[in-house]
Amino acid sequence: MTDQNRLTAACRVALAAYLHDLGKFAERARIPEAREIVDNKNNTRVEVEKQNYCPNFNGRYTHIHAAYTAIGFDLLEQHLPALVGADMNPFAPWQDRNADDSLINAAARHHKPDTFLQWIIATADRLASGFEREEFD
Repeated sequence: MTDQNRLTAACRVALAAYLHDLGKFAERARIPEAREIVDNKNNTRVEVEKQNYCPNFNGRYTHIHAAYTAIGFDLLEQHLPALVGADMNPFAPWQDRNADDSLINAAARHHKPDTFLQWIIATADRLASGFEREEFD
């Protein structure tokens, strides 16, 4: 792997970390794409994304902005440099069988991480928020 390839990969991780809370803006903007019906059970897109990206506590989803992060990324993707392609190192391309490690999933699953790359973003988020708190549970 060349230095340029490493830099490109690091930039992708940094982009995912930088935009992980994009959903806070998308949620507050009440974007219509979140309310689009996406399946035959009449579930809205945001309901489906809550299942994918939001933790569940006492039967209710928390951190709803994480679901909106995925929706927001989909809307922004067309305006960003090539984020989808054969070489998405260190992330998997979106159409890949390992798409759980896509850039969108790394950013959106920051409250429900499963993979190493998702944990990088989740850890960065938790460390950053820790600087704002005096005590932790």
